[in-house]
Amino acid sequence: MNLITLDARKEEVLRSVVAHYANTGEPVSSRTASRITGLGLSAATIRNIMADLEDEGYICQTHISSGRLPTDKGYRYFVDYLMSCAKLSPAEQRSISEEYEAGSSEIEDVLRQTSELLSTFTRHTGIVSICDLSGTLCKHIDFIHVSGRRMLAVIVTENGMVTNKVVVLDEAISQEQLDKLSRFVNDRFRGLSLAQIREQVMSQMEDERRRFDKLQDLALMVSEKVFDGEAEAEVFVGAKQNILELASPSDIERLRALFMALEEKKRLVTILNECLAGGTKIFIGKEFDLDELSDYSLVARPYGTGERALGTVGIIGPTRMQYAKLIAIVDFTAKIINRLLSRK
Repeated sequence: MNLITLDARKEEVLRSVVAHYANTGEPVSSRTASRITGLGLSAATIRNIMADLEDEGYICQTHISSGRLPTDKGYRYFVDYLMSCAKLSPAEQRSISEEYEAGSSEIEDVLRQTSELLSTFTRHTGIVSICDLSGTLCKHIDFIHVSGRRMLAVIVTENGMVTNKVVVLDEAISQEQLDKLSRFVNDRFRGLSLAQIREQVMSQMEDERRRFDKLQDLALMVSEKVFDGEAEAEVFVGAKQNILELASPSDIERLRALFMALEEKKRLVTILNECLAGGTKIFIGKEFDLDELSDYSLVARPYGTGERALGTVGIIGPTRMQYAKLIAIVDFTAKIINRLLSRK
């Protein structure tokens, strides 16, 4: 998006249009802009400035007699150059922190909770992703008998992620035998990445020249089923109804398309993966390059341990959102998740 630096008067008018429209949802007339800018300019002068901003693509009119509202370009200029930083009050920080104190300590549960928590606090839609964990190092594996030939594999990675997988074995194996298999597999594969474990298991199972004792043979058979298939990224989406509550009846078809987009994990992962590097990222409207999200914005930032990003935490809502406040909420929430991960 080509942004040209605006002069001070244009910037103040654009700032006022964005702020007023975000607060009220009402297009801004030149008379209103004259009153709220504090520039001391007449409505006629403001009207000329607004006409220039419209010609340059920063604001628009829904029809000829209406006031102006920001375009995607106008929001982008506001976010990049005009927006002031916001801070959460101690009470707001405490309210968010207390939600985690009472919740589960399992990381996946924490991330699922975070998507709902963000939805509750912002009245938009919280969204949290977990990266593809195939490159993550394995800390511990447990095999737990469920019933008959069914077994639960619990895989704990070094960054605290827990992956559970139910598999059906070729034969029933007692819990005592599964405990032995767990110890055997942990001794052999601890410290390798999930992708490396899968590669080694597949390689050894296919090597017909090798002959295994029964324990090793069983361990590889169980591991083959546990590590069958590629690890995938995961996305948790909070209260989608928040988007519905802010929409008008004429938006129903567009909202249906939006909900379908939010359910398509691969499309969301592609967008959220662009937020894994650096700090907070903001996508506005058509910057998504996805028609279903062309009227919405995303505020997101990565979370993780040390230098490794494990996923993203963010908020999706209408382009008419309180960007500074939402950035503060997302940043604070990501820091809490980072702290929780560092304790694992």
